[in-house]
Amino acid sequence: MPERFLEDDLATEALGFDLAGQTPKGGTWLLRGELGAGKTTWTRGFDEGLGGDPEQVASPTYAVLHRYATSQGRVFHLDLFRLGADGAWSLGLEEQVTEDDFLVVEWAGS
Repeated sequence: MPERFLEDDLATEALGFDLAGQTPKGGTWLLRGELGAGKTTWTRGFDEGLGGDPEQVASPTYAVLHRYATSQGRVFHLDLFRLGADGAWSLGLEEQVTEDDFLVVEWAGS
């Protein structure tokens, strides 16, 4: 998806919400952007778009990984900022994430 400028948090959440409806089960979103760019805000909208509670969504910066239950399946919300791409394997995701789950990765490519 091309880079987009969204004017505020509401627009960012709305984009996440809309894209949730277009994301097949097992779909993965790789989010990149500076600190405060809205990666977690986008995820809040995405989670709500899948029938989840947007209030459960928090930045995974310190926890590294959050799991959210939605009516469409689970959302795994991962932060690679401190882990790096190789460190993600240490979380055992390949044993946890199923083909019916969704994966949102912050700091992809960092």
